[in-house]
Amino acid sequence: MLWLNIAMAVDLIVMIKYPFRPKSVTFYVLLTFTSSFVVAVLNGFAYRNDYKLRPKILSIWLMFTILVYMVAATTSIIYAIKKLRRPGIS
Repeated sequence: MLWLNIAMAVDLIVMIKYPFRPKSVTFYVLLTFTSSFVVAVLNGFAYRNDYKLRPKILSIWLMFTILVYMVAATTSIIYAIKKLRRPGIS
């Protein structure tokens, strides 16, 4: 779910930058599928090798995901405010 929020934040930036560009759902599906696949592979790798390693890998992946979300969300908010507060936009 967090990757869908990241994709929506990036989509907000793209929508404000190019308002008349046709929308594509492929980006959302590809991003979510790729991130889920990476988590599954890391989880399977850690499960086969070491039981103590699995929580560490998953917590590092979660911290990375939250960091990406914070950067994307903050960037989209700042970009939207700058674009919508300029003269000529009501």
